[in-house]
Amino acid sequence: MRVRFAPVPRLLTLFSALALAAAGLLALPSQPAAAASYFLPNSLTAYTDNSKPKKAYPLDYLGEAPIGAWLDSAGAKHVSRGYYTFDLARASGRQITDATLSLVEKSVADCTRPRAIEVWRVAATANAPTWKNAPAQLTRVGELAPAQPQECPSRYLYADLGPLLRSVQQEGASAVTLMLRVPQSQEGTVAAGRRVASVGISLEDNGAPAVPGKLSVSGIACTDGTPWIGTTTPELRAEINDADYPGNPFERLTATFAYWPVDRPSERVEWTSSETSTGTLLRYTVPTALAQNVPYAFAVRATDRAGATSAWSPECKFAIDTTRPGIPSITSADYPTTGWNGGPGIPGSFTFRVAPGDTDVTQFRWGVFGVLENVPVGPDGTVTVRYTPTSDGPLTMSLASYDRALNRSDTVNYTFRVKTTQPQIDDQNPDGAIFQPRTIVLSPAMDDVVEYTWWLNDGPHTTVPAGADGKATIVVSPNLAGTNHLYVTSRTSTDLPSGKADYYMYVATSPTLTSPDFPDGENSEGPLVGKQVTLTFHPGMPGVTEYVWKINRRDEQVVPADADGTATVTWTERDYTYLNIELTSRTADGFESTPNSYFLTLTSHAPTVESAEYPEWSTGGGPGIEGTFTFRPAQPGVTSYTWRLDDGPEQTVPATTDGTATTTWTPTTDQTGWHTLKVREHIGDVTSDEKEYSLIVAEPEGS
Repeated sequence: MRVRFAPVPRLLTLFSALALAAAGLLALPSQPAAAASYFLPNSLTAYTDNSKPKKAYPLDYLGEAPIGAWLDSAGAKHVSRGYYTFDLARASGRQITDATLSLVEKSVADCTRPRAIEVWRVAATANAPTWKNAPAQLTRVGELAPAQPQECPSRYLYADLGPLLRSVQQEGASAVTLMLRVPQSQEGTVAAGRRVASVGISLEDNGAPAVPGKLSVSGIACTDGTPWIGTTTPELRAEINDADYPGNPFERLTATFAYWPVDRPSERVEWTSSETSTGTLLRYTVPTALAQNVPYAFAVRATDRAGATSAWSPECKFAIDTTRPGIPSITSADYPTTGWNGGPGIPGSFTFRVAPGDTDVTQFRWGVFGVLENVPVGPDGTVTVRYTPTSDGPLTMSLASYDRALNRSDTVNYTFRVKTTQPQIDDQNPDGAIFQPRTIVLSPAMDDVVEYTWWLNDGPHTTVPAGADGKATIVVSPNLAGTNHLYVTSRTSTDLPSGKADYYMYVATSPTLTSPDFPDGENSEGPLVGKQVTLTFHPGMPGVTEYVWKINRRDEQVVPADADGTATVTWTERDYTYLNIELTSRTADGFESTPNSYFLTLTSHAPTVESAEYPEWSTGGGPGIEGTFTFRPAQPGVTSYTWRLDDGPEQTVPATTDGTATTTWTPTTDQTGWHTLKVREHIGDVTSDEKEYSLIVAEPEGS
């Protein structure tokens, strides 16, 4: 009887197998976290046929290869074996942690027979072999196992190749060739044959971590020398990295720190950190005190989860010195601690000297006003710096020594007095207005002054010579409303500068206001609301041609100035009990003064309102119920009242001889709820501010 292979629809490739594993359908060997899986490059896929022993049958990766006995369409029997060569170059120098050979069964002659496909390592070959010239069989690796034993044909058969490929790697081989065959006892049995495709090797490998770098001791980077450290329990630091990251985002590393006395390596101490991520700067503080003046060394290596270990880092050497330097000293011939000397802008020399007996001081740290800088110590234990004061008066310079281990001495403070050298400024017209020229006399505060340099505000610098008496006269015209600054410096014939004088000139430009209705200004008891008032504006600078003014935040108004620079306006206020006046002035060329403001109080005379039927802020009456409202005056002489309800029309009612008036109002059915009655009193043509009387019309009973 002839046995033929049954076709199988759409079988899995290796990528499908990986999907099965991810879904939990395949149990692949577990390994420590390593680099992500990849497939080894396949340089040969082929099979041989014993019926044509001299012919090679190369295939592409997805091509089907017959394994074992099979019948052709004419019924002739053939026996075949598959050959596959894989390139190992990518794994060179790396630790192979897992390797799985996998394939897909495309068809099976007889699914009732136990499956048997052997995996052999054969001599490496790059060319498709023939049956007659097949590569030598070297090692039987094992048999392929199914992911799901009951499935036939199987979508995924696999074999563990980890031990084999690690052995091949140790041999130094760059490729491996595998053979697939049916066991010899069944190789001639057609019922044991099958066809396979998508033969590949999925590999996981792991590279050793990089040699740790960025070694330092208590923040001091390691060099070829032996840095000195100012603590007996220094902090050792190193950065660890692994090139497998970020390809393997789960890569974790540990670091092993080792330290020992250089001349006693047998006293080596090691400490291993907990796991951390790549790129971490690890810190380890030596737990027990190290001896002083003894050279030590430390080194670090890294280990990943797969057990791959880097080489030890280069040794970092250091020594311990915790002895603080003595207090240094400061001397200066230019600025001694006695008397008043030099001046702002005049540099002086200051000599720093280490304390007697100190031989390992390497630098000084010094400064004035808290601005500190470092300077190295000379071979003789001293250094001289130049410092130029920027102000007069007492100044204090601070100084501290630092030794080779950066141990710091106590601070010494050196106080010296800087002479006042800024020129004296005598203003001959201190009350001058803006733009008015002022004569200024400049006098020296130093000997042998030959010139002055001056500038107004941010203006240009001008230099003038000093007279025989050391003085000079200049003319300045303040050009800013408000604050102006005149700056002056002097210089001697030997080019010594003085300090900078700053003369403050305040030039008032704000206009002022007077009113016969407010004789005491803002302290006056003002006239009644509604009475016309007169306001007169006065200039605060020469050349005023107009005023810009507004009251109670209403629109701005402009009024021209009279020949004497003043302007007079009138105003009648009916809505507020005050006048908030904002005022500026301008010249013909558009220069505007600084603003001024006034707050003047008016006398309120809003009337009072009474109603028995509709009391204020209360509920009363109702639709159809007439209410009587009585208006009472706030000032004598009231002649009438005007009133309106809500936004209704304004109505007028005359006052009686006692100054009161009454009016009535009957709400309609649609006028329940809140209402506001607004009332003003009139004394001749003077109208008061408004009284607002709020009331609530009651709902009809039963509504």
